[in-house]
Amino acid sequence: MTAPGRRGRRRVFAVVTALLAAALAEGGARVVEAARPERKGLAEGFRNMELDDPTCYAKDPELGWRLLPDTVLPREHPALGGIRTNALSLRGPLPAPKLPGELRVVCYGDSVMFGLGLRDEDTVPAAVGRALLADPSLASRRVTVINAGAPGYSAAQGERFARRLRSLEPDVIVFWFGMNDSKRAQGPDDESLMAGGGGGLPLLGNLALFRVLRRASSSDRRRVSVERFRGAVEAFGREAPHGVFVRGGERILGAREKLEAVLARMSESGAQAVSAQPILLSAYLPETGAKDMISSTADRGAGLLRLGRQEGAVTSSADEIREAIRDLTEWKAAYDARMDCLPADAVAPFQPRDLTAEMFADNCHLTAAGAEAAGREIARGILRKLGPGK
Repeated sequence: MTAPGRRGRRRVFAVVTALLAAALAEGGARVVEAARPERKGLAEGFRNMELDDPTCYAKDPELGWRLLPDTVLPREHPALGGIRTNALSLRGPLPAPKLPGELRVVCYGDSVMFGLGLRDEDTVPAAVGRALLADPSLASRRVTVINAGAPGYSAAQGERFARRLRSLEPDVIVFWFGMNDSKRAQGPDDESLMAGGGGGLPLLGNLALFRVLRRASSSDRRRVSVERFRGAVEAFGREAPHGVFVRGGERILGAREKLEAVLARMSESGAQAVSAQPILLSAYLPETGAKDMISSTADRGAGLLRLGRQEGAVTSSADEIREAIRDLTEWKAAYDARMDCLPADAVAPFQPRDLTAEMFADNCHLTAAGAEAAGREIARGILRKLGPGK
């Protein structure tokens, strides 16, 4: 065989060997992913919305998921029932084309901005609109405020959503993200999750090897890293002439205190486990929790603390509760780190004294009164950005 022929065979052999090695590595990574345990129980990480609730969400290759468009969401849904979406997957009617001289505000965020559990008129964007319309400096202008909040969204998803909705032509963009960004990632982080459909790494995002290596190289296993959150903040600042960023408004530590109280009650009663409805032992803080704590009873013979009503109750060990407390502590630290990425003039709608049951339904979701208060503060921030003459 001639020397060129031998060289050609060696090249073919090298290519085949490399492809086999890559296939073996990818196969091994898929085995690792399949064997990777999901976080169960109280400290369970975030799951993809379209997997859990296909009656309200559709898979989206660029955003991960979105609300089902142009429909009325199932009325039996506990939080989204009866809400109408438009063709853009936004809450409410489809925005009309922008008119000359119109002031258009688009409010991006997660379920807090969306108004989970609230009527359309009780959401934060609705309150922003009322406050702006009441300002004398805008009396001669048409004002439109659009609710572009989406349950479960992170800032990375919001950034891509804002690019998709540039045709709305906002004069002001409002940004209220952070709680979901700082949640533990159940599987891939958000950038990997969305890489397969128009992100910066469309092919790599589909490879298990890439996802495993990305997780292994990251010390911040949250849905969106601090660096990526900062990048989203900067990107939002370029999406409209004015950007208003919202800081704070969470009660993560309140949820931690709730679980610490459960743990202390278990210790007092000598119980090794607690039986309660899942929401009472979750990472959220329903206001019924305090009342149910009063009605707790201990079964010393079974080593069990029964907390509140027992319909649909689940049993959790003290170790599971301790793990949830650790997770809440990490969640709070991660959230604070992302809030540090916001500009110095970010709006803070709530002071510590405002973190009460009157304003908050749970850790982060607002009551109608809380949304009204937040909307007023955000409107003040918008007016400051617009300046004299509006």
